[in-house]
Amino acid sequence: GGEGTTLAALRTAALAQRPVLGVACGSLGALTAVTAPDLADALDRLAAGDWTERKLPALAVASDGAAPWTGVNDLVLVRQGAGQVSIEIRVDGELFIRFAGDGLVVATPLGSSAYTLAAGGPMLAPGGYGLVLTPVAPHGGCCPPLVAGPDSTVTVLLDPGHGGARIELDGQIHDRLAQHAPRTLTVALRPEHATLVMLGGEETMLAGLRRRRVIIDSPRMLARDDRETAVEPESGERV
Repeated sequence: GGEGTTLAALRTAALAQRPVLGVACGSLGALTAVTAPDLADALDRLAAGDWTERKLPALAVASDGAAPWTGVNDLVLVRQGAGQVSIEIRVDGELFIRFAGDGLVVATPLGSSAYTLAAGGPMLAPGGYGLVLTPVAPHGGCCPPLVAGPDSTVTVLLDPGHGGARIELDGQIHDRLAQHAPRTLTVALRPEHATLVMLGGEETMLAGLRRRRVIIDSPRMLARDDRETAVEPESGERV
């Protein structure tokens, strides 16, 4: 299918310690190795062992003592109704920030190029490793995004306020919080949780983001490129 389908497959396959081959029905994304027309050849290579593995970390999320949940991309805590939620973040037991706003995104390095990027958070380049925390529309104060170390444990106290809140994992609603029902969550990175099949020659993350125009150069740079490539209609010479 696409990125969402591959994420769901990664979560399921990780439980059985099985690799996942991502197949794009549209354009290639960060997690899809081949397009649908090339699937037969990809399966032959997979059966022959002609592939390499890409290990992906996951978020291990525990809530009030419950068994951990996992997310390969991100954990999103977001307001459900018209009111704001209140959030307190501690990193390895030390208070980082308290704020009221729309919510919080906690991402893996892979997920840092998804909702986190859209919310104005930092994107981790290939080789970067850690937990990326991005407040969503904080109301006042100074609430910068934060990259915590790979061995850090983040504790989040979520107060849903008057409107309630919801908890999402990899874009899927995991739970809903009623009004005034605070929840404490702990988040840590679980290394090498899932395995993605790589066939070689895959597009790099940065190249893929530029191709899909998730990342795009500033207008001034694009205008300069247009000037440099412009030609006179009759002479064929550059303007």
